[in-house]
Amino acid sequence: MVDYTSPKETGLLSPLSLRSHLSHIDCINGREKAEQLLVALVSILSSETYITKLNASLPLSRILILLLGPKPSPVVASQILRITSLQLRTFSNFARKLEHVGFWSIMKMTLPEAWDPLVHGASFDLLLGNAGSVSNSQSPFSVDAKFPQILPAILASLEHGLARLLELNTHVGGSLDLPNGAVFFCNSTLLRPTTKQF
Repeated sequence: MVDYTSPKETGLLSPLSLRSHLSHIDCINGREKAEQLLVALVSILSSETYITKLNASLPLSRILILLLGPKPSPVVASQILRITSLQLRTFSNFARKLEHVGFWSIMKMTLPEAWDPLVHGASFDLLLGNAGSVSNSQSPFSVDAKFPQILPAILASLEHGLARLLELNTHVGGSLDLPNGAVFFCNSTLLRPTTKQF
């Protein structure tokens, strides 16, 4: 599963190294199958009994880094974030284990490329300690961040997304149209909000 969820930099898989374990037909869409397996694993681990057994038998902080790989897909990144959230809520010492292996720094480097709605939801669930479903009686502005260690990765993803968006728009025409008639014109050093004149 690690070979398929974290392919090499080229993005090409090497089923030859796994030929003794897999038939030829299993090598087709191997990454998608591994992602489905990871989703199933996270679903099983949502039971406290199973996550306790896994935590007792494996160094999960290191395994999460292996599963993440250098360029994770959005599905892999979101599932790693969900396992991390489950572990952090269940075991008080898991945050220390993650810091010890540099997990948060790795997330800051890998999460921006994988950012999408799945990763967005999983990141904010982790940040809020899965308090994303705030009760109606509580204001969303009074929610505390339970695990602020993920915040640098979220901010790095925001910065990466905005930089890509501005890069794309500067090649097209130099401005970025936003809702309600606002426009951001961009030059080499400054972004100035202005409004469209009709």
